[in-house]
Amino acid sequence: MKNLGISVYPNKAKMNDCLAYIEKASKCGFKRIFTCMISMEGDTEKVVESFREMSTFAKKMGMDVICDVSQDIFQKYNIEPTDLSFFHKMNIAGIRLDDGIDSSVASKMTQNPFGLKVEVNASLGTKFPHDIISLGGNKENLISCHNFYPQKYSGLSRKMFNFCKDNLKDIPLKVSAFVSSENPEAVGPWGFKQGLCTLEEHRGESISFAARHLFMLGVDEVII
Repeated sequence: MKNLGISVYPNKAKMNDCLAYIEKASKCGFKRIFTCMISMEGDTEKVVESFREMSTFAKKMGMDVICDVSQDIFQKYNIEPTDLSFFHKMNIAGIRLDDGIDSSVASKMTQNPFGLKVEVNASLGTKFPHDIISLGGNKENLISCHNFYPQKYSGLSRKMFNFCKDNLKDIPLKVSAFVSSENPEAVGPWGFKQGLCTLEEHRGESISFAARHLFMLGVDEVII
């Protein structure tokens, strides 16, 4: 089943605006929210509370929040990487591994008792997801998502995209990818505002075209 998702960054907008956006997206049938914990700064308790508030509301709206994390996040919040209860308590449905996590640890993450999804980077074209599974990872909790690229000419070529697609076809994993918002005031977790697409050829294209093209290329979920 093909799904649509949105990106929400609680450090970039007022919480009431974030919740209103989530509610609107839910009513339109969207099922997924991408957010980024890596770019959050400030008091750690306030950061945790903002994510908890957003994720709890999203869950009530029938939407899953997948949060981008890195090794630095586990260190900053004193989280044992193989214990995902920290994220479960925030009602986060899954974590996207940005960097610094090896396959043996990721394999144990997929075995978490909460059913949290562990999302790997589909844009790398490596055997990382294969290694996770070979080490006993729970395939039911393993998904993948491409990067988005905020600067012109930095996005994936069609050739690289297809290479990454072929790399996962023998598993296979659920794959998500990004399209740019058509709103000129839209922002991502970082400072660049040249679009947040996965495929470079989609930069400047409409959401409708880019999303339909990604679905045609085999993507399961498109995130705006």
